[in-house]
Amino acid sequence: MEVDVPDLRIVDQEFVSAVERELSTRQRAVAGPVKRARHLLGGLLRYECCGSGYTATGKDYYRYAGYKDRGTCLNGRSVRRDRVEQAVLTML
Repeated sequence: MEVDVPDLRIVDQEFVSAVERELSTRQRAVAGPVKRARHLLGGLLRYECCGSGYTATGKDYYRYAGYKDRGTCLNGRSVRRDRVEQAVLTML
């Protein structure tokens, strides 16, 4: 339940209304959640041993998610993102 107490306001209603109008103009209609990969091969690299994916580690590396996120694998090796992406692009 909201109780209106104008004497206790920090900002006036006109300012609040202006902010709400601005926010409504900036909102976009979205059909559903869109999750995009941040890196070229994000979500596409797989570890051949079990098929689990690699995830980005920092800004320059991919690391096996079974090691990095879940701790279910002993493969702690990481690969430089630029080298892997360049190798894939060269093959294409």
